[in-house]
Amino acid sequence: MAEQDIKILTLSGRITHKPELFQHQEGSSLEFSIAVHSNGFYAKADDPEYWDIKVLGASEKLANTLEKGQHVKLTGNPQIRTYIKEGVRHKAVTVIVIDPRLLILGPKAKQPKPAEPVESAAA
Repeated sequence: MAEQDIKILTLSGRITHKPELFQHQEGSSLEFSIAVHSNGFYAKADDPEYWDIKVLGASEKLANTLEKGQHVKLTGNPQIRTYIKEGVRHKAVTVIVIDPRLLILGPKAKQPKPAEPVESAAA
């Protein structure tokens, strides 16, 4: 039997916007992006990489669970698309998570506490 190539990514980062649930003929998908802060040699702390994510077979319950700023870990297959825009060739990568169980939810983003009302000294 011949060897098969494999491409799998494991990413850990924070959701950048509210995930969107889409219904297709083949089923549903949940789509969002995550910001991943690299710790590589050339990495800068304030310069994250942004990854587009598509979770296949996701439910509305999962979509309502996730929120912007929440930390997630996921494993998926990178899918590279090539397209031409205004005469320039571009590539885009989407990480396809083939099973929602490969998505590990972390803590939600900390919400700022509402300001305490200040009582006036004048009576």
